[in-house]
Amino acid sequence: MFFSYLTENRAKADKQKFYFVPDLKYLSLASATHKTFLGYLFFIRGILDLNEPFPISINRMDYLLANFKAAGALEPELTRAYFFGGVVAGKNQKDSLKAIAFLKDGSQQKPGNWKFPFWIGLNYLQLGDYSRAAEYYQKAAQLPGSPNYIKTNLIFFYYKSGEVNQGIAYLQSLILSLDDKKIIELVKFKLDWLQRLAMLEEKVRQYYELYGKYPQDLEELKAQGLISQIPEDSFGQGFYLDKSADSTRPRVKSRKVWQGN
Repeated sequence: MFFSYLTENRAKADKQKFYFVPDLKYLSLASATHKTFLGYLFFIRGILDLNEPFPISINRMDYLLANFKAAGALEPELTRAYFFGGVVAGKNQKDSLKAIAFLKDGSQQKPGNWKFPFWIGLNYLQLGDYSRAAEYYQKAAQLPGSPNYIKTNLIFFYYKSGEVNQGIAYLQSLILSLDDKKIIELVKFKLDWLQRLAMLEEKVRQYYELYGKYPQDLEELKAQGLISQIPEDSFGQGFYLDKSADSTRPRVKSRKVWQGN
């Protein structure tokens, strides 16, 4: 009967629609041997309601997460419930914060599953918090079964967050943990690019110590003998000094930073 309600009565008026999700403790006791069945029902309910209009009195994200949380609690193997709740359901910044809390709760149930920190990192990426995105991508990269692209693409997040030296330390330690020669060469290539950027950052700092001001561009570092030449930008179209950053200190950036594999 409940399944029939979920799948056949989608066109009923809001006043007839059932938005209540029972407490998880009650559901666990009441479902007895039918937990898996009920878990899939709440999962289907959440999927069907993703694009449905909601009355003002109902918080859309809270309602969807309640369904997906019930689905994951009743059927622990239903990892997709966390994907739809933590990645698909959100529509704005506030939803992303709720999605992060939802996924963190799920990760406690499955601490060895790399997908949870990866999905949390995706939400931080949407929020523009590259430092936290890098933190959770690194956690995902260290778990069994995580794809290599997560391990090697972390350089982008360290670059975007301005934590270049931390990115270098990560890549150096990553090389020691790898045994695939092709992957090692790829990581070394990316490490070399990040080290060039870090060197330019250090020279900008030295320029400030010598002259009490920051250079107008990287050519001034060459003119004052701090570098012999501006190093090649392996992943972009040339390094430059970005003075529009949200800080008093300009940052060295790539004109079109690499973002691929």
